[in-house]
Amino acid sequence: MLKSLGVSIIIYILTVSISGISGLAPLVYSAVTDLAPPIVRHSPPDRIIQGDKMIIIAVVEDESGISWVNLWYRTAGKGNFIKVLMNQVDSKTWKVSIDVTKDFREGIEYFIDAVDQFGNEGTDGTRFTPYFVEQKEAPAVPEPVKEKIVEAPVKAPESIRTTEKPSIFKRPLFWAGVLLVVGGAVGIGGAGSGTKGKDSNTNDSNDTNVTFSW
Repeated sequence: MLKSLGVSIIIYILTVSISGISGLAPLVYSAVTDLAPPIVRHSPPDRIIQGDKMIIIAVVEDESGISWVNLWYRTAGKGNFIKVLMNQVDSKTWKVSIDVTKDFREGIEYFIDAVDQFGNEGTDGTRFTPYFVEQKEAPAVPEPVKEKIVEAPVKAPESIRTTEKPSIFKRPLFWAGVLLVVGGAVGIGGAGSGTKGKDSNTNDSNDTNVTFSW
């Protein structure tokens, strides 16, 4: 393969000495022109997914240096190719990313071209034989399994279980007081009856012993 074309330019310089002798001295200038196109290589992606980005990374090599690298892409089999300038990462690596939209549901066709400083063009793929990448559905994300939580009944604290005060009639001390009052009343009544009977007997005895004299 012819990589460069060498062109030699010969320039003659006329020299004249003090004695009047003249002559021509040749001066050779050699110019080299690069005729070899850049070499472009890349690994196409396996698939594209809607909502993600298609990232293309290419390695481009040339003896005289690269002027630019382009990515040409379109929806598979439809319309014209769209040109996007690739970004240089280092001396040989170029990179670009394309948003994958619903317009590419039928896939993407693309190719890469590079131009060196002498205008030589190298490609990876062409307009007539582009690369094709199929669009695939994003893998379904399984829903997390929800665990059934059984809550144990919570007992209320003793201090707040009930706020209702018991009835006075249900209190033992109340009935003890009632019995005490009733018993006291009965005792007092019995004592009163005994005293009254004693006083009656005394009066009768006194009446019997009284003697009237006229």
